[in-house]
Amino acid sequence: MAPEPAASRSLCFRPCVSGGRRRAFDDPNRRPRHEHGVGDAFDLSWKLAGTLAGWGGPLLLQSYEFERRQIGERNIGASRYAALGYRQWRSRCGPALYEETPAGHAAREDLVAVADVEQRKVNEMIGAELGYRYVDSPIIDNIPGGPEHLYREYRPTTWPGADCRIPGWTVCPYKI
Repeated sequence: MAPEPAASRSLCFRPCVSGGRRRAFDDPNRRPRHEHGVGDAFDLSWKLAGTLAGWGGPLLLQSYEFERRQIGERNIGASRYAALGYRQWRSRCGPALYEETPAGHAAREDLVAVADVEQRKVNEMIGAELGYRYVDSPIIDNIPGGPEHLYREYRPTTWPGADCRIPGWTVCPYKI
């Protein structure tokens, strides 16, 4: 008897759309969306390959939606966090900044002080980009607890479902 096609084994085999087009969030610096799209494509590609090759098991492809949705929701939160920081310092911009008066000087000092804190929310979100983990995945051992999801800090961990990506590398054609 021939093996049953993978498509007929899944409960709901519908088209999968990955990447930035799939997510309805935006960030002033665009990084979380780009990183998320790369993660989506990578996760979907190996799960499709495993399912089509027959070694993936019944839950592998189903886990894609569950795992990536929670990362998308987390990135929406990170985008909101970044946007609030951006809005804080942008709200300080106004005509007084251009005045050569004590009020103009005070407005510029206030803008610099607020931007120094709030702009970092946009540019310093390494935890949102690298520190995600899959919680309650149908294919990963679920242990209660785990490290906190932080937007601005990245703490490498061996927690099941964490750091679910291959390490990056650079190919250099020259001797160093």
